[in-house]
Amino acid sequence: LDKPFIQVGIFTLEENARKAATAMRQSGMLPTVRKQENEDEAFWRVLVGPSNSNAEQKVLLNKIKKAGFDDAYIVTH
Repeated sequence: LDKPFIQVGIFTLEENARKAATAMRQSGMLPTVRKQENEDEAFWRVLVGPSNSNAEQKVLLNKIKKAGFDDAYIVTH
């Protein structure tokens, strides 16, 4: 897949990113929390994946949205 990951969200507080990751784990998914910086500001991205197929990705995206993360979308990394 060109875009094998799903971005659950971007958070300005690491604690909120960790809470989102915990929610993903409780739903049976394996999230990754990545710290990034834009100029002088840090933020944390929560990603799920990589997916191995379009079908798997669709199932994961639906699970993420049902967990309350309606803004989740597919990304490259």
